[in-house]
Amino acid sequence: MLILWMRLKVAGCTYENGQSQADSGREEAEASEKEEEEEMKREYTINPVVEEIDYKYVRFWEPFSIYSEVLKGWICFPVLFVCDRESVPFIKGTSIRAGYSHDLVSRKDAIQYIIFDDPKTAVKEITKELAADVYLEIMEKRYALVCKGVTGVKKYLKKTDAWTRRYVKYWAVRFAWGYFHKHKVLATYEEITA
Repeated sequence: MLILWMRLKVAGCTYENGQSQADSGREEAEASEKEEEEEMKREYTINPVVEEIDYKYVRFWEPFSIYSEVLKGWICFPVLFVCDRESVPFIKGTSIRAGYSHDLVSRKDAIQYIIFDDPKTAVKEITKELAADVYLEIMEKRYALVCKGVTGVKKYLKKTDAWTRRYVKYWAVRFAWGYFHKHKVLATYEEITA
């Protein structure tokens, strides 16, 4: 047994079962990747608790947050936040979380509702282009989950449709006028619709 242990030690194996450090690192990386995928699924399958005010607007009844790689931080939706789901005509409603996120980061005081990973490198101001980039990023994450497991021609058609929808909506919010920094995050329904 001692000889076997010595041979394994010389070969670079560290565990009693003879597993090498390289195998161990690969398994750890795979486990980490799997954990990230599960976290993304949880993040994009848990629905925020909202109340429908009318056909277009909703009000948040519980805090909700979503991570943005573009902002390198968490977008935190406060209780009583009022917004529309998505307002790009003809193709609205296909990525509601992205619409919520875009609505929040497009508000005057949105920077207060973002928890940055590193405050030193945090953005100082959210621009219209940055808000559109957050919208696109969250749509891409959501569509990646929707398209997962679909194969063949159906996958191609679904990806093409998703890509078209994403970019039409992205360019629409990037060049639309009249909405950016118009209201505060906790603006009431009456203030928004007035």
